Amino acid sequence: PRIEMFHDLRLARTAFEGVSWREQCRNIIEQLPAKVYVSFDIDGLSPDNCPHTDAPVAGGLSFNEAAYLLRRMVDNGRRIIGFDLSEVVPSGENSIDASTAARMLFKLCGQTLRSNSDNKVER
Repeated sequence: PRIEMFHDLRLARTAFEGVSWREQCRNIIEQLPAKVYVSFDIDGLSPDNCPHTDAPVAGGLSFNEAAYLLRRMVDNGRRIIGFDLSEVVPSGENSIDASTAARMLFKLCGQTLRSNSDNKVER
């Protein structure tokens, strides 16, 4: 009961029915407690962001959709108390996986710091 999952197909279907990403984020955030642990599986992103992940699957969020959701979570008063980033499989031939993971780690760190600060500065 403490874990909430938001599946790609449900999010996509809702978007196809005309619900904006902003509204979907609001609906997701409403289901979250005040203190949130974010477990971010990199293969939740679209495979063009991380093609070498262990389990690439068609669909998924864009990088910017995921970053926007994290930001809206903090903007709506949720406190990130911890996070993990999993399923990253960098390729020696192409740096996109490592670059995407590093950027997402940067976003997770920034929003975690912001959520635990009295001064919610722009990050």
